[in-house]
Amino acid sequence: MTGALAVLTADVARITERLFLTVGDRRRNLTAFWVLLVLAGVIAAAGVVADSTATVIGAMIVAPLMTPILGTALALVLADRRQLATNIALVIGAAAAVILIGFVIGLTVPRPPRGSASPPSPAPISTSPSATRRSTTLCSSSTAAWRTHRRTLRSR
Repeated sequence: MTGALAVLTADVARITERLFLTVGDRRRNLTAFWVLLVLAGVIAAAGVVADSTATVIGAMIVAPLMTPILGTALALVLADRRQLATNIALVIGAAAAVILIGFVIGLTVPRPPRGSASPPSPAPISTSPSATRRSTTLCSSSTAAWRTHRRTLRSR
């Protein structure tokens, strides 16, 4: 058949190295994954606390969770049971970690007084920055520094 696309062994090797975090430099890949995931979790939790949709969306962009999700799909296609189990474990572990981060950060937020109809509105940005804004800024700038320092992790 003319014009058919062929997948070469080199293509599969390149794709598996990008999507399987345990292939290649395992320690470096997993360290980058967990550092970015924790930073994204803090950014997302701070965005929820601050009622900032843009911050939550920014956290989704920072989060490296797409790599093990795509790795799971690739493991299915390649019928690689070990990588399938590894990537599913990474996705479940990452989801649990982010939920735990959100829970812990949620415990630090002061509750509205009993009997109040609605929580107090957030302070305008022009006033002194809250702990939520400071943590969001710190994690966002840390993420930028991490990615700049590790240019090889463009999509992770």
